Amino acid sequence: MARSTLLEASTTATDQTLCLRLCNTLHLYWEARGQYREASRLSLLALAHSPSPTSLRATVLSQVSFSLRIIGRTEQALSTLQESITIYEQLGDKQGLTNNLHHLGQHYGMLFDYAQAADYFRWALIIYRELAHPEGIALALGSIGLANLRLTITKRPRRPIPNR
Repeated sequence: MARSTLLEASTTATDQTLCLRLCNTLHLYWEARGQYREASRLSLLALAHSPSPTSLRATVLSQVSFSLRIIGRTEQALSTLQESITIYEQLGDKQGLTNNLHHLGQHYGMLFDYAQAADYFRWALIIYRELAHPEGIALALGSIGLANLRLTITKRPRRPIPNR
């Protein structure tokens, strides 16, 4: 009973901002309980009901991309994160943009595409430097280094283990 009421409220509210705020909170509730399918299902329904490119929509898109990745819907996770990045770019929200660029780099790293991951981390680094954000700069530099290390390791030919 409570689920259906919450679902109806989050997808039929006449105020899009209210709809996304409720979705944002409920997403965190379901995600905290490990119920990623429920979190992503509810978020995607609310997002379909609230198409305006707002910062709140970008936040929900970013959240749902994490849940989608966890449940194996990788392509949809990447596309929702890309939409979030586009919104942050349009709004000129550099902090939201860098956070999501970093998340996109992490997505690509988990797909073993370390070159693409490093590219997104570098893009985030440029903006973190513009913002003079020391923690972001450190995070981006560390992530670039790790992506480059993994890229180098995966390109190395494997040597046979000598018999003893």
